[in-house]
Amino acid sequence: MKVNVIGVASVIIALVSLALPWWTMTLSLLETPLSWDVYTWGVRSPMEIVGDSLLFDFADSYRYAALSFIVVGAILGLAGSVTVGRRGWTVLATSGILIILAAVIFVAGLATDPALADATPPIGIFESKEVRILGFSYSISTYLHIGFFLAVTAAILASISLLRHPTASS
Repeated sequence: MKVNVIGVASVIIALVSLALPWWTMTLSLLETPLSWDVYTWGVRSPMEIVGDSLLFDFADSYRYAALSFIVVGAILGLAGSVTVGRRGWTVLATSGILIILAAVIFVAGLATDPALADATPPIGIFESKEVRILGFSYSISTYLHIGFFLAVTAAILASISLLRHPTASS
């Protein structure tokens, strides 16, 4: 049995991306940084110990959709990596498409998440700014994190693996 090693690597990277944050927001209040890490499966906030989301109630739909696409993409990627021929190639291509769609859905959902869009002032996906409201000031920094970039890397590797996919069993 021929195994597409690059395809298997893309599956492993896609699954590892689920364990890492995809987006982070840090607020610095009175010299104390408070960070929210958004994963595909949940949000880790500064107040998770007491069970409060502390100011931000992030939507679940886009995160769970991205999680589902990554999991299904990983399963298909593994199946495609061990299946020789055109069928394996097609399954592996579908895997790469699902994984990149997960990243697109995550970013689109995050950009339109009411927790960020309806904040005062609105919070973007990439920004670093100082905010002053009624004599009170704080700084905010937001960015896509390593989990997101690993998912994109997994999708790229799945695409590259199509070039090296075994076409006949020997």
